[in-house]
Amino acid sequence: MANIDEERYRLAARATNDAIWDWDLLSNHVQWNEALHASYGHVLADVEPTGEWWIHHIHPEDRARIDASIHAVIDGGGENWKDEYRFLRADGTYAHVLDRGFVARDPDGRALRMIGAMLDLSARKQAEQSLRDSEDRLRMATAATRLGTFDFHLRKQELIWDARCKELFGLSPDAPVTYETAFLQGIHPDDRGAADHAVQRALDPNGPGTYDLEYRTVGIEDGIERWVSAKGRTYFENGVAVRLIGTVLDISESKRNERALRELNATLEQRIAERTAERDRIWRTSSDLMGVVDFQGHLRSHNPAWSSLLGFSEDVLRSLFLVDILHPEDQTASLEAFQRLTRGERLGRLEQRLRCADGSWKTISWTASASEDAFYVIGHDVTEQRATEEALRQAQKMEAVGQLTAGIAHDFNNLLAGIMGGLELMRMRIARGQVNELDRYMNAVTQSITRAAALTHRLLAFSRRQSLDIKPADVNDIIASMEELIRRTLGENISSTRLLGKGLWRATTDRNQLENAILNLVINARDAMPGGGALTIETKNTHLDLAYTRDKDDLRPGDYVVIGVSDTGIGMSPEVIARAFDPFFTTKPIGQGTGLGLSMVYGFMKQTGGHVRIHSQVGRGTTFNLYLPRHQAETETVSPAPAERPRAEAGETVLVVEDDATVRMVMLDVLDDLGYGALEAVDAQTAIPFLEGDQRIDLLVTDVGLPGMNGRQLAEVARGNRPELPVLFVTGYAQGAAVRSGFLEAGMEMLTKPFTVDQLAVKIREMIERK
Repeated sequence: MANIDEERYRLAARATNDAIWDWDLLSNHVQWNEALHASYGHVLADVEPTGEWWIHHIHPEDRARIDASIHAVIDGGGENWKDEYRFLRADGTYAHVLDRGFVARDPDGRALRMIGAMLDLSARKQAEQSLRDSEDRLRMATAATRLGTFDFHLRKQELIWDARCKELFGLSPDAPVTYETAFLQGIHPDDRGAADHAVQRALDPNGPGTYDLEYRTVGIEDGIERWVSAKGRTYFENGVAVRLIGTVLDISESKRNERALRELNATLEQRIAERTAERDRIWRTSSDLMGVVDFQGHLRSHNPAWSSLLGFSEDVLRSLFLVDILHPEDQTASLEAFQRLTRGERLGRLEQRLRCADGSWKTISWTASASEDAFYVIGHDVTEQRATEEALRQAQKMEAVGQLTAGIAHDFNNLLAGIMGGLELMRMRIARGQVNELDRYMNAVTQSITRAAALTHRLLAFSRRQSLDIKPADVNDIIASMEELIRRTLGENISSTRLLGKGLWRATTDRNQLENAILNLVINARDAMPGGGALTIETKNTHLDLAYTRDKDDLRPGDYVVIGVSDTGIGMSPEVIARAFDPFFTTKPIGQGTGLGLSMVYGFMKQTGGHVRIHSQVGRGTTFNLYLPRHQAETETVSPAPAERPRAEAGETVLVVEDDATVRMVMLDVLDDLGYGALEAVDAQTAIPFLEGDQRIDLLVTDVGLPGMNGRQLAEVARGNRPELPVLFVTGYAQGAAVRSGFLEAGMEMLTKPFTVDQLAVKIREMIERK
């Protein structure tokens, strides 16, 4: 009988897919059926038939738990054991298994044998995980779209809402819900009947079977009114509705927008009329010039400000072309700017001087855009602003000159000492008849005078009051010419280094204003290094592309010459950098700075189409980079100086008017040496008789700053009697620079003191021959 039972056990073990095991607890021998190989890949011949092999193939994280649970049954007198764990397959993967076992005991209760079966749950576990993943994706999708869900079981009259659905009805997540107490009660009274009717139609077997409705809810707990869009579908069994499932979506914002759009459309005509009236009021009352200019420059339409600002009548303005009142010097830049507009480029900065009816000029700053056939322009009068800026610039120049005074005075004393000493030595040698070394002393005196003249010119340049004189300039040459000024400005405890780029392009700039800007940066650097340090001035070529210039007003892509002024001083914080170019902003103690220096540098760079940028770190130092537009034309050629001083032709006579006896004597002696006939006068009153007489005069040379009638007024008198008479002004004053662009007429030129004999000789010859 026992053999029959054993045979049945073997047949049953071979017929099942469960891995059946038989564990002899006394000998620790374990026997497995063929399913161990079929389901888990372990070849029976290779399996060690012990309990330890089985325990070793349980996942490490499950091993201690299973070992404890199975021995709790064996050692505790139990008969049945069941648990889940992960079992190692032959291919190295783990299977999720449900293992069940029965303990056989002898009459004394001693555990003899344990038989069990291991069921592979992997497929079911994967299905459960897939279901969980699907549910997670659904939850994330509804959360992302802010959808709420509902599930109404008709047979049980059970209503299930998720947290979002409850939120749309003003309920907390754990609030109980029913059809009557939550759904119907939470709907706005005006929408409740329609909502209930839509649900009943969806549940009717003869109805649409779907639910699609928009309604308002009034929060049961929070009292907030919301608009909700609800959609659902009914499921039927044997013609009877058993379940209604769907979603709800908050459409409150959409409803508000729809209402606003309706109101907008309802009042559109009225608002258009109001906007038109507002625009017309702005057009009529604005002090800015507003207009439409066609591509031929005709002022097609204009506001009243044109008449009030420029003084022209409406009839004149209607027939006006802008070129008729545009300053001649501004015409080329204006044409280029409007051509850029037609190509769709940014206008940038455009200022023009427009002639008024009374002949005066207004400076107008324009903004404009282009259409297919016209420009739409708005112009702001900046005449007073530019005059104020010029006054501030002049004040700043005076501040810079004041800071140079001590160093310049020291230099002049040294130069005067060299001149006086050289002249005294020459007098002594001549008195002794020792003329061999006179050339050495004369050269020394000449060098000292030349250096003194250079310092004087530099001071005059910094103090000039004049408009920008933008020309091609050699930046390296400018910096080299400022070496002495920079050295005196810095003092002895600050070293300076020049790193001048090779092959540097010529820049388009105003030389005098650039010198002023560099000097101001040097002064700032000096003040930032009270304990000493190092200053570096560097030049280089660079190209700024559109990516860099796009967000910088008035700066165009292209080639630039860069001047970098760096110090090793205290540096600037981001807050200070942000305000560095503001007028009157200064970090210096009261009385030591006006706060105008950097604002003037910034304004000058913008006026010349350039750019300035600050790089600074507190405690590390500061670098100012000036970007000057590259001059694109060919390099100008400089005429060589004549090999020898040009001499007079027979009978040529020059009238010299100079109140300084020493200067007058020198000029008369030079004229005599060159063969000219010379007439002399100490002022205008003594010169007029010569001019009104019949004596031959080929050239008038006059000082500008004469006592009484000045040199310019004397020139008018001379031209009244001798219309073709050339006039050469000589001056040592700063305003002489302004005279060049202010009142020099044809046949008039300027020579600045001090000048060399060669310069005077060449200038006199040029003017007489030109006549």
